[in-house]
Amino acid sequence: MGLVERVQRRATKMIRGLEHLSYEERLRELGLFSLEKRRLRGDLIAAFQYLKGAYRKDGDRLFSRACSDKTRGNGFKLKEGGFRVDIRKKFFMMRVVKHWHRLPREVVDAPSLETLKPLVNIKLTMNQQCSLAGKKVISILDCIRKNITIKSKEVIFPLYSALARLHLECCVQHKRDVDLLKQVHLRATKVIKGLDNLS
Repeated sequence: MGLVERVQRRATKMIRGLEHLSYEERLRELGLFSLEKRRLRGDLIAAFQYLKGAYRKDGDRLFSRACSDKTRGNGFKLKEGGFRVDIRKKFFMMRVVKHWHRLPREVVDAPSLETLKPLVNIKLTMNQQCSLAGKKVISILDCIRKNITIKSKEVIFPLYSALARLHLECCVQHKRDVDLLKQVHLRATKVIKGLDNLS
C-alpha cells in the first residue's frame, strides 16, 4: 500500500499548477481519495453488502451484532473480535469494524447500495477536509509563535480566533474530530506567555 501510495503522490505532483500543493490538497483539487481511504471505502461498501445487502447470508458467518442497549452511535454495532497475532488486525473482518462504528446512523441505515455509496463518499471527504484543516491550523500557530513577539492572551487569542479557529468549526462532528480540536486548542494555549507551563 505504501509503495502504491507513493506512486500516486508522485503522479499528482506532475500536474501543472498543483506541484506547490501538499498531497492532501492535490487530492482535494482532483476529487481523489488517498489509496488508504479508497481501500476503506471498499471495505465499508463490502461490509454493508455482508450485513444488509446481497451477501447477507455469508455475513452471518463473518460478523456478529453486539448486544448493547446503548443508543450512542449508529445503532448497528458489531462485535470486535480479539486476536493474539498482530497480523489478524489487517484481516477485513477486523479492520472494518471500528470504521463501521464511526459511520453516522443515516449511512448505516441506507436502504440500498446505490444510496450508501454517495453517503460514504461524503463522510470520507469530510474526514479528509478535517485532517487538512488541522494541519493548516497547526501551521498557522507555528507562524504566530515564530513571528509574534508579544505573546500575551490579549494578542494571541484574537489572532487564534480570527486566523485559526474558523478552519476547525465545521469539523466538530465525531469524537476523532473533537480530539483533533482539543489538540489544536492545547497547542494554541501553550503559545500564550504565562500559560505555557500550565497543564
